[in-house]
Amino acid sequence: MSTPDQFTVTRVKEAVAARSDGALLSATVPHADTLQFTIEKTAMRAVVEELVNELQARFMISVGTDK
Repeated sequence: MSTPDQFTVTRVKEAVAARSDGALLSATVPHADTLQFTIEKTAMRAVVEELVNELQARFMISVGTDK
């Protein structure tokens, strides 16, 4: 796996923030090859579509939690 450069990380974070319509709660880089987003469930479809269709990213996992 390759490590994304800072430009790529920033570009992806900005694209997700724009597509989530304010539902992006956090964006972190927990590992060198991983971007992790916490979003409101209402934005899930729009964010995944942005990542997969526009940024050609792989959607690896989705985890839901009850509050």
